[in-house]
This record gives sequence, structure tokens and C-alpha cells, in this order.
Amino acid sequence: MIVRPVSPGDFAPLARLDLRYPTARYLHIERAGSPPQMTFRLVWRTRGSGERAYAQYDQEWLRGAAARADFFAVAEVDAKPVGLAIAVLPGWTNAAEITDLLLEL
Repeated sequence: MIVRPVSPGDFAPLARLDLRYPTARYLHIERAGSPPQMTFRLVWRTRGSGERAYAQYDQEWLRGAAARADFFAVAEVDAKPVGLAIAVLPGWTNAAEITDLLLEL
């Protein structure tokens, strides 16, 4: 896998990525106690089968994101885009915020 800066030729293949994921298994948060002494526990649970789409990217959205983002990288395998990472640097902090991260396996 190679990770590199996005280029205009990446928008069409990135817009075609399959962004669905299974939803049958999820993390449930269990809370106990009362503030300020609360305990949280993450528990895997299952529900009926199904799928959801992480997001829907079209070429126009990707082009706009590339113009606005402080960081936009593409992951590729065998010269084919298979994922992306987008981050911004908010003015109120010195830390980057990852806004989008995906990889089609």
C-alpha cells in the first residue's frame, strides 16, 4: 500500500468506492453510578443483519474537500485508489482533526 497526496485524477475512482459496512455487531455503552463517580463499560452486542453506508462521496464533494482540507491523502494498491484520509487544522487548537478516514478492503 502506498499513501500519497490526492490528485484530481483520484476523484472518480474514490467516488466509486464501496463504503458499506455490516451493522449486525455494535459496541453498546453501559453506565453505572452517578456523577462524578461514573463507570463506563463497552460491550459488544448483536442485532439483526444489515448494512449501512459510511458516507457517499461524489466527485464534486471530493474536489471541494481537496480545496478546503489541510491534509488529503489517498491510499492505493497496485496503482488503484482504495482509501482516503482527510484532516483539518481548526483555528482554535494546534491539533489536527481527522474528518474522514476509510479503506476499502
